[in-house]
Amino acid sequence: MTERPITDQPTASAAAAALQNRSVRIDIVRLIGLLVVVAGHVWVQYPIGGYVAIFFVLSGYLWSAKRSVLEDLRYQSWKLLIPYFAWLAILAVPYFARALTGTRDEVSLGSRALDLLWGGERATSPFTAFWFMTAIFVAAILFRVLMLAPRWVYYSCLALALAASIFDEQLLVGLPFAVDVGAVAILFLAAGHAYRKIEPKVGRFYAGAAAVVVVCGVLVATGTSARMTLKSGDFGTPVLSIAVAVLIALAAMSLARPLANALPEKAGRAISRIVQMGTPIILLHAVPLWLLPDSVPQIAEFVAACIFPVLVALALLRFPDSLARRTLMPDKGHHLL
Repeated sequence: MTERPITDQPTASAAAAALQNRSVRIDIVRLIGLLVVVAGHVWVQYPIGGYVAIFFVLSGYLWSAKRSVLEDLRYQSWKLLIPYFAWLAILAVPYFARALTGTRDEVSLGSRALDLLWGGERATSPFTAFWFMTAIFVAAILFRVLMLAPRWVYYSCLALALAASIFDEQLLVGLPFAVDVGAVAILFLAAGHAYRKIEPKVGRFYAGAAAVVVVCGVLVATGTSARMTLKSGDFGTPVLSIAVAVLIALAAMSLARPLANALPEKAGRAISRIVQMGTPIILLHAVPLWLLPDSVPQIAEFVAACIFPVLVALALLRFPDSLARRTLMPDKGHHLL
């Protein structure tokens, strides 16, 4: 299946071939997820947070049994941790330069450095979304371990994760690198993996998927399903907010199928090309939001937050075999996001 990730790091030529073989349907869902993440950090007054969960669901949907735990540690480290620490080091330079030249406040440079090293919810703008990389790393490795465990261990851990999401204020204490969030996020991976198994039996009920989106949208808009803030370990309304996020992700995958079939080939390639830039978009979209003054209209912030990481990614794509490209934006033939 072209939607499943591969094990080894692709060469530049292999990456070009992989771009041709990507699932446009899945890339449409990824693109929607990227836009929602950026929009959620711009229009913070609306309940559109927490739906980075769509990437966790996709990770479970595309899970492959081909790798061992050690192989997956290497694979996930290459595509998640290496760019995480590389971009952290690069952005730390302007971050501390601005802190040194800006208005003095009660937050010391030592405290700022500790927060960056700790990661998770303590890493603030422009590191707003960095928590996602470490959380999905933890979730992916933990899920692989659980898939090798007896079924009773697997389901027991899912039950514990659900309990932690219900009592998030008491149990999720802001561990370094968002480890606690990643441990609970196995719920999203499990949902995506289960859907992959039953999808052929479900069929293509596009009207039903559209109805799911409408109902979930109403639940979110009315506050019945409270906004999730995964970065801080807030899973919203117990059980319901997780269920809504999962249902939206699954409905999006269903509705993306006819759209992918209707798109011209060039449009599909363009979408896959943008999604190939997923790592810079996730990690760098907050940089313009950090630099722009509060007086800038939110639509301008959104455009800047989308364009800036794409420009960085295009610059990296000009040097496909460079260390910078391999470190900062690993090839996306393996469907990172």
